[in-house]
Amino acid sequence: MVVGACIDESGADGMFSPIRRALLPHLDASGQGFKKLPLTTLNLRATSPEVRQWVKDENGMNLIYGSGWVAAFIPLKPLSHASEQEDSAEKISNSVYVALTLSHYLVADGLLPTMTDHPSKFFRTLVADPGLEHAQAYTLYTARRTIVGRDRAVLVGDASHGMVPFCGAGASAGIKDAVDLVNTLCKSPNHQPNPADGDQ
Repeated sequence: MVVGACIDESGADGMFSPIRRALLPHLDASGQGFKKLPLTTLNLRATSPEVRQWVKDENGMNLIYGSGWVAAFIPLKPLSHASEQEDSAEKISNSVYVALTLSHYLVADGLLPTMTDHPSKFFRTLVADPGLEHAQAYTLYTARRTIVGRDRAVLVGDASHGMVPFCGAGASAGIKDAVDLVNTLCKSPNHQPNPADGDQ
């Protein structure tokens, strides 16, 4: 995420932010700004009731960790108009959005669909889900070092920090960075309190 200092402009565009590239052309153009991680994230919509039964939090993110993998998943809710089409509503209500992050060699070598004897019951269930056939794979990258920005532009979240960018880590860091930025600006000698906003 990128936040313009004095909050002129903001945008959630992550580590491949065009604003970051404009600030750091010498790093990002040469590929020195990022490091490729030996991880791949598979995004899929699981549709089997067997995957759906692993959902413990109906309104939030569910996480399951295993040896060499982590799955973040969120149950999908039927759209309000989907109730008119019973079959469609049932299909959506059983669906779960899954982001499965694991070692890239399992994806690259096509081993994932064959892992029906994996020690994790959840992993075996997910591998057997019909949604795996339509999964989208993404290689993960991380920033090599934290860079806060330049001049009046401030980088926050995974546009700024080196981190593994999954499970909301970038967005969470972006929120904390924004709070820290506001607190820092409020302590500035040039800060003019606005009583209408509750400033002291």
